[in-house]
Amino acid sequence: MTSSLKPRKNQLPNSLESITPLSANELAALQDLETIEDLAINERRGYKPEELPELGVDLSIEQKPEFLSDPLCFECGQWIFAQSLNFIQPYAPTKPTQPILNSILIRADQAQQSVTLTVTDLVATATATFKAKVESSGEIALPIDRIATVIRTCPIQGQIRMWTGSNPDGEISGHQGEPLPSSHFNAQIAHIYDSEDGYTEIYGQAGSEYPNLANISNRSIFLPVKVVLAALQSVLPASSSDNTKVPLNAVRWQLNPQTEILECHATDGHQVAITQVKTKTTNRRSRKKTEQSLNLPKIEATIPAKLLRELVKTLERSKVNASFRITADDSTQKVKFELKEDELQRSLTIRCYDAPFPNCPELLARYDFVHTASFDKAGLTTRLERLNALVDKEVDGLILQFDARQQKARLTIERDFGKGMQTIAAQIPEEIDAFGIKLNIKYLKNAVNALRSSRIDCIVDSASTPCKIQSSGETDIPDLDITTTYFVAPQYDQSRQKLREVKRP
Repeated sequence: MTSSLKPRKNQLPNSLESITPLSANELAALQDLETIEDLAINERRGYKPEELPELGVDLSIEQKPEFLSDPLCFECGQWIFAQSLNFIQPYAPTKPTQPILNSILIRADQAQQSVTLTVTDLVATATATFKAKVESSGEIALPIDRIATVIRTCPIQGQIRMWTGSNPDGEISGHQGEPLPSSHFNAQIAHIYDSEDGYTEIYGQAGSEYPNLANISNRSIFLPVKVVLAALQSVLPASSSDNTKVPLNAVRWQLNPQTEILECHATDGHQVAITQVKTKTTNRRSRKKTEQSLNLPKIEATIPAKLLRELVKTLERSKVNASFRITADDSTQKVKFELKEDELQRSLTIRCYDAPFPNCPELLARYDFVHTASFDKAGLTTRLERLNALVDKEVDGLILQFDARQQKARLTIERDFGKGMQTIAAQIPEEIDAFGIKLNIKYLKNAVNALRSSRIDCIVDSASTPCKIQSSGETDIPDLDITTTYFVAPQYDQSRQKLREVKRP
């Protein structure tokens, strides 16, 4: 059976002589019509018709679409661009509530000769500002994963040139120079050249579609980077990593300019960390305690620990003498951290939790901590690492038993497939001879690693009450006045109670 879809016969005339030629007026009208149609298409593509003939069609710049109203153009080093992306990319949302949040906002400022990168998930907003040679101001929103990959793979010591709108030939084109499909007429296009004559086009969106983020305008407090870094490193291990446990997945931040003390609390319900750091100065412009510094605001906030962990990574890579500023706004419940180094300025604005944080000092005040055993931190750390090989999710506890006569402590783990025991010299009072307590090895390791001292004090009262762990001896930061204390809840076992009872006088 033959197909019914037969090709049509040629309908053209048998000879060209039968075609009636167009008159001169008809040819001129046809040329004008084609020119007007081409102008309309080019105008949608961003072509400027300054030198084209007047045809009675108004294609002025005021009638351009909004996505072509703010072209940007700048040139900068690859290294500074990549460093800025490395800072802000961890704060990009993994499951954005709006499609635009998958993008990074790039804003060029010709007056300041700077470029600002912004990313937000509406809870945290990270920005990075660096110096650049800006030829024209503008903004564009680009997919962060794509732009980050392009910039990081460019020559490290080379320059990067970016602009939006038209390419050097004066028209927007797609891959290999062909015209863009109609689906991209309403898209912003970023053109990127690297120092090895590489060229990349990335389709984005207008910067005006990006969320409008409010600024924090309250007064600021300056702190040394090492103060903030030491405080956060000390308490973050005690916070919960479960994002559903609010506010146990946060850090309670308390900064009092009058006492010049930064105090941080963290807990996951099984362990508590409290650290106090002497700030030594609360205002960069006024090193002395003047009336102006006394009027600085007291900052109290409950900040998500996940965001602070990323901030710690940035502070660890920063210079010690970098400028670090903290700003709080009670009306919006936001805290802003700003770090300025040479040509790069980074900031992180966080919306804090409004849920009440547990009053850890008040809860712990009901316990008595009177019997102290002292350990060498390095020796205790080594022995905990050895025993950690026998731990899994089902069994994570070890027994800490004191021997006052031999001035030694034993750490024991018993499993179905084996057991481990480590012995360490310690200073042990007679009151806790033969006393034992069962602790989670992970929490004990967190406490030991977080303390910034050469020795560790373990203070106990009974097998059913928390174990207090605090620093003792010399600190690894001599010029920093820091005090950190951990409280670890015991894994109480009635069957082994005879190992845990303290000898009462």
